[in-house]
Amino acid sequence: MMEVLKKIYEVLDEKDSGCSYPSTVDIARVIASFAHLGQYRDDGSPYFGHPSRCVKMINELIFPMEENESTLVINEENFPRKGLFEVAYLHDVVEDTKISHENIKDIYTSYGYKEFFDKYIDEPLRLLTHDKKESYDVYINKVLTNPVSSFIKMVDLMDNLNLFGLSKLGDKEYKRARRYLRYYKMINDKYHFIERIVRTSNIK
Repeated sequence: MMEVLKKIYEVLDEKDSGCSYPSTVDIARVIASFAHLGQYRDDGSPYFGHPSRCVKMINELIFPMEENESTLVINEENFPRKGLFEVAYLHDVVEDTKISHENIKDIYTSYGYKEFFDKYIDEPLRLLTHDKKESYDVYINKVLTNPVSSFIKMVDLMDNLNLFGLSKLGDKEYKRARRYLRYYKMINDKYHFIERIVRTSNIK
């Protein structure tokens, strides 16, 4: 684990000494890429592809896309936009790797982002980290207490519901997909993310 942390700092220090200071998203991406190194999905693809796809999905949902087609989600002022990409990159790190929540906080603090971490990353990341001693229903109910953790979890489930990402579709995988869909609906029942999507198009 110490070797992974050392490599993370080395890469971020290179950014720091270059033309640009590492951003909060840079830090999350570097942490996740090294933390998940050597881990693979069911279909044999590198695990880091999963958080990367979650970030891409959020970018497509939150921010305008092409001039002739844009999609916005949660356009109300009270929905926090900051921290979404960071938490999306990091959402499986503490649960599935040896990097701890405190390790991540220390890294952000080292690069002058303690306040940002405390305000935008700390709580949703803690809520998204599933304590395996708790049932998944208890976990989801905790996730539901925060709009950011809920939105990230919904995106996470959306990517996990992509059946083409499976190596096979047996009874076990089918039951898991049904369970994921139930949790997806639980989140949407509270926040109505699906219904609050505003689609605009300039196509005539």
